[in-house]
Amino acid sequence: MLSREENDLLTRVGPGTPAGEMLRRYWHPIAFINELKKRPLRRRLLGEDLVVFRDDRGRLGVLALRCSHRGTSLEFGHLEDGGLRCCYHGWLYDVGGKILEMPGEPADSTFWQRLRHPAYQVQELGGVIFAYLGPEPAPLLPRYDVLVRDDGVRARRARTVNCNFFQMIENSVDQNHLKWLHRTAKTPTWDDGEINPPLPGKDTRTLISSSCRQ
Repeated sequence: MLSREENDLLTRVGPGTPAGEMLRRYWHPIAFINELKKRPLRRRLLGEDLVVFRDDRGRLGVLALRCSHRGTSLEFGHLEDGGLRCCYHGWLYDVGGKILEMPGEPADSTFWQRLRHPAYQVQELGGVIFAYLGPEPAPLLPRYDVLVRDDGVRARRARTVNCNFFQMIENSVDQNHLKWLHRTAKTPTWDDGEINPPLPGKDTRTLISSSCRQ
């Protein structure tokens, strides 16, 4: 059984945490491309609140959720003039976090040139939008076959699971729950040989063929 300290070490993923710093070295799915209509999307990834959008030029962006000015949520912003405009005072950000306009400042102000809103790399592949929150250089986005193959029909779906990622992994290796939680009318029971790994030296071919028939 994990101690509370061990559990925190593995499941805390915010900035500066050991697990968070490790996971920031990877691309993570954050939205589906068909979710981006005419409004930004609010998302939370690795303990950070973000906004995902596609500007009026078709470019994808992932920015920190709160406006750098007064902290207004950019999920209520306007997609116009080449970026995402805050609904409160009209600050306009491009997909890289650059401030394009800063209404309310004097005409000769250079304040907008000295600020940069937090922005992250983003790519779309197979209809899925991926964000990278880590340091440069970013790794290549893996070309998984389910994202790049074009010889079939691709189905995409997502759901919210109210637990941390480590609990999901723990459940995946709990093979004994399969025979009870996932039984159906066609498989009212599962043979232990189909669930438990074979002992060393045992022939696995029978188990594999039996499992495939289910």
